[in-house]
Amino acid sequence: MWLEDLFVAPEAQGCNVGGELMEELGRRVVDKRYLRLEWTVLKWNEPSIGFYRRFGAQVVGEERHTMRWTPTSG
Repeated sequence: MWLEDLFVAPEAQGCNVGGELMEELGRRVVDKRYLRLEWTVLKWNEPSIGFYRRFGAQVVGEERHTMRWTPTSG
């Protein structure tokens, strides 16, 4: 599954909305028996990279960080 964009409105940030979205995406990947969820994050965007890493995502690219989550990684 490819994640194109994930945005949380500023007034909802810090309320676990993004976390709930990521957890739901993970459930859908598992339910559909997809092998992975991938997306890109700009290399300098450390807050987002840290957010995704908390869910077990790993950096698999260099210039733009292509992120990947698998049911067994997180």
